Amino acid sequence: MQDMPNMQKLESYLKAAGMNTEWRACQTLSELENRIAQMDILVASRYHAAVLAIRCGVPMMALGSENKIRALMKDIGLPEAFLGIDVEGKSIEELREAIKKMT
Repeated sequence: MQDMPNMQKLESYLKAAGMNTEWRACQTLSELENRIAQMDILVASRYHAAVLAIRCGVPMMALGSENKIRALMKDIGLPEAFLGIDVEGKSIEELREAIKKMT
Protein backbone atom coordinates (compact mmCIF):
# COMPACT_ATOMS: atom_id res chain seq x y z
CA MET A 1 0.00 0.00 0.00
CA GLN A 2 1.38 3.36 -1.07
CA ASP A 3 -0.95 5.61 0.92
CA MET A 4 1.26 6.51 3.85
CA PRO A 5 4.54 7.16 1.96
CA ASN A 6 2.72 9.29 -0.61
CA MET A 7 0.76 11.21 2.00
CA GLN A 8 3.98 11.88 3.93
CA LYS A 9 5.60 13.23 0.75
CA LEU A 10 2.58 15.41 0.10
CA GLU A 11 2.62 16.65 3.68
CA SER A 12 6.27 17.66 3.38
CA TYR A 13 5.53 19.52 0.13
CA LEU A 14 2.55 21.32 1.67
CA LYS A 15 4.55 22.31 4.76
CA ALA A 16 7.36 23.59 2.51
CA ALA A 17 4.73 25.71 0.76
CA GLY A 18 3.69 27.19 4.12
CA MET A 19 0.47 25.21 4.54
CA ASN A 20 -0.68 23.54 7.75
CA THR A 21 -1.49 19.84 7.81
CA GLU A 22 -3.01 17.58 10.42
CA TRP A 23 -3.15 13.82 10.88
CA ARG A 24 -5.64 12.31 13.28
CA ALA A 25 -7.05 8.80 13.42
CA CYS A 26 -10.82 8.36 13.73
CA GLN A 27 -12.48 5.36 15.34
CA THR A 28 -15.99 5.64 13.86
CA LEU A 29 -17.59 6.79 10.62
CA SER A 30 -19.44 9.52 12.51
CA GLU A 31 -16.19 10.79 14.01
CA LEU A 32 -14.56 10.79 10.56
CA GLU A 33 -17.46 12.67 9.00
CA ASN A 34 -17.38 15.27 11.80
CA ARG A 35 -13.60 15.74 11.34
CA ILE A 36 -13.92 16.12 7.58
CA ALA A 37 -16.75 18.65 7.99
CA GLN A 38 -14.35 20.89 9.98
CA MET A 39 -11.59 20.85 7.36
CA ASP A 40 -10.69 23.62 4.94
CA ILE A 41 -9.62 21.04 2.35
CA LEU A 42 -9.15 17.27 2.30
CA VAL A 43 -6.52 15.33 0.40
CA ALA A 44 -8.11 11.90 0.06
CA SER A 45 -6.40 8.69 -0.93
CA ARG A 46 -9.48 6.53 -0.47
CA TYR A 47 -12.83 6.60 -2.22
CA HIS A 48 -15.02 6.77 0.89
CA ALA A 49 -13.08 9.70 2.36
CA ALA A 50 -13.57 11.53 -0.94
CA VAL A 51 -17.31 10.77 -0.87
CA LEU A 52 -17.56 12.08 2.70
CA ALA A 53 -15.78 15.30 1.70
CA ILE A 54 -18.28 15.78 -1.12
CA ARG A 55 -21.16 15.03 1.27
CA CYS A 56 -19.81 17.59 3.77
CA GLY A 57 -19.18 20.24 1.10
CA VAL A 58 -15.45 20.29 1.81
CA PRO A 59 -13.09 21.07 -1.08
CA MET A 60 -11.08 17.98 -1.88
CA MET A 61 -8.33 16.66 -4.07
CA ALA A 62 -7.63 12.98 -4.60
CA LEU A 63 -4.33 11.17 -4.46
CA GLY A 64 -4.20 7.58 -5.58
CA SER A 65 -4.14 5.04 -8.33
CA GLU A 66 -7.62 3.56 -8.06
CA ASN A 67 -9.85 3.97 -11.10
CA LYS A 68 -12.93 4.49 -8.94
CA ILE A 69 -11.50 7.61 -7.25
CA ARG A 70 -10.31 8.91 -10.64
CA ALA A 71 -13.84 8.30 -12.03
CA LEU A 72 -15.42 10.03 -9.01
CA MET A 73 -13.36 13.16 -9.59
CA LYS A 74 -14.32 13.13 -13.27
CA ASP A 75 -18.00 12.58 -12.41
CA ILE A 76 -18.09 15.63 -10.12
CA GLY A 77 -16.39 17.75 -12.78
CA LEU A 78 -12.97 17.99 -11.16
CA PRO A 79 -10.67 15.64 -13.07
CA GLU A 80 -7.77 18.06 -12.48
CA ALA A 81 -8.15 17.46 -8.73
CA PHE A 82 -7.01 13.87 -9.20
CA LEU A 83 -3.25 13.95 -8.68
CA GLY A 84 -2.50 10.31 -9.35
CA ILE A 85 -0.05 8.33 -7.29
CA ASP A 86 3.14 10.14 -8.31
CA VAL A 87 3.30 12.98 -5.81
CA GLU A 88 7.06 13.13 -6.26
CA GLY A 89 6.60 14.12 -9.90
CA LYS A 90 4.55 17.16 -8.86
CA SER A 91 6.18 20.46 -7.99
CA ILE A 92 5.15 22.44 -4.94
CA GLU A 93 3.69 25.03 -7.30
CA GLU A 94 1.57 22.40 -9.10
CA LEU A 95 0.22 21.20 -5.73
CA ARG A 96 -0.44 24.77 -4.59
CA GLU A 97 -2.32 25.52 -7.82
CA ALA A 98 -4.39 22.34 -7.49
CA ILE A 99 -5.30 23.32 -3.94
CA LYS A 100 -6.22 26.88 -4.99
CA LYS A 101 -8.67 25.47 -7.53
CA MET A 102 -10.38 23.50 -4.79
CA THR A 103 -10.77 26.36 -2.31
